[in-house]
Amino acid sequence: MFAILRRVGHLVFRPSRRHLFAALLALAALVGAACNPVDTPADRAGRCQVGVVGDSLTVGARDFGSLSSKFSGQGCTVTAIDARVGRPTSEGASIIESWASQGSLPDILVVALGTNDCDPAGFLAQMQRIFLATGFTQPVVWVNTWRPGCHEGINDMLHRVQLLFNRLQPALGSLWIVDHEQWISQNRVLLAGDGIHLTGDGYRAYAERIVEAVLEAPYE
Repeated sequence: MFAILRRVGHLVFRPSRRHLFAALLALAALVGAACNPVDTPADRAGRCQVGVVGDSLTVGARDFGSLSSKFSGQGCTVTAIDARVGRPTSEGASIIESWASQGSLPDILVVALGTNDCDPAGFLAQMQRIFLATGFTQPVVWVNTWRPGCHEGINDMLHRVQLLFNRLQPALGSLWIVDHEQWISQNRVLLAGDGIHLTGDGYRAYAERIVEAVLEAPYE
C-alpha cells in the first residue's frame, strides 16, 4: 500500500532561490490570509465538482480507466476531462486560463501534466500561469510524472513549488500531489512497452488513484 498524496519529497533539481522566488512572486502576493476548516472525505463524497486537464495518461484514464464514471460513482460532478496525446504543460495552462476567463473553473482542479516536458525552468513558468489563473487559493490536485531522464527534474520542481505553498499558507494546502512516480517505481508491471504509458489495468488503477486523491486531500 502506497500513499496517494505526497506533500514534499526529496529534491534533486536545485534552481537558485532567487530564480524560484522571483518566478513565483505573484503567488506570494496573492495568497489570502484567511484559513478555513477543511472537508473530510466523507464530507466531500457526493458533492464535489471536478475538472481534469491532462495528456495521454489522462486519455487512457478516461477511455480505459472509466475516470468519469469513477468520479460519478462517488457523487462527483465532472465539468470536463480535457486530455490530448502529446500535450505539453503550456497547452494545458492555456486551457485552464480559458476556463478561468469564462468563469468555468471547477471547484477542484486536477492537473495531470508534465510528462511531455523536460525543462524544469520552463515547467515552472507554466505552473505559474496555471496558479495565476486559479488565483492560488483554489484546490489543485496535481499528478506527478514518470518519464526516466525527464521526470526527476520536473517532479522536483513540482515539489519545490508545493513546499513554497505550504510555507506561505500551511493551513490551506492548495497544492496536493498524486505521487505517480513512486507508485510506478514499485508497480512497473503496470507499464506498457514504452516504459511511460500504462496497461489497461494500469489505467484503471491510475484513474482510481486520482479519484481517491480528490476525496482525500484536506482542502476546503
